[in-house]
Amino acid sequence: MVITLCQDFAFVSATGQSFSFPWVSFPAEFKNAQIVVLAKSKSGGNFTVTVQTTWDTDSVATVGSVVTVSAVATQIQDVATGLGPMIRLNLGNSSGSDAFSIISVYVTPKSE
Repeated sequence: MVITLCQDFAFVSATGQSFSFPWVSFPAEFKNAQIVVLAKSKSGGNFTVTVQTTWDTDSVATVGSVVTVSAVATQIQDVATGLGPMIRLNLGNSSGSDAFSIISVYVTPKSE
């Protein structure tokens, strides 16, 4: 099973802007996950990719580490704790310059 948080998404932002995707369900039978961030093109400043979780959509927690996109690359991150029943993707730009990238982000639930 793979959860697609975004696929071939064009992220264009000025400094200080952020964008949150809608909440999606994370299956309760899985306790861990692997996050894959594919930056397919990149120009301008760096930006961050954060996977967030919640139990009630009121309080939001970051899952794993924040991934900084600074070049065309694939970044993989394992998450071992803190996953709630819903997850979402947040993209943010605090680099000091405008940023553009085409990215895809996938989450693979794991049971171990």
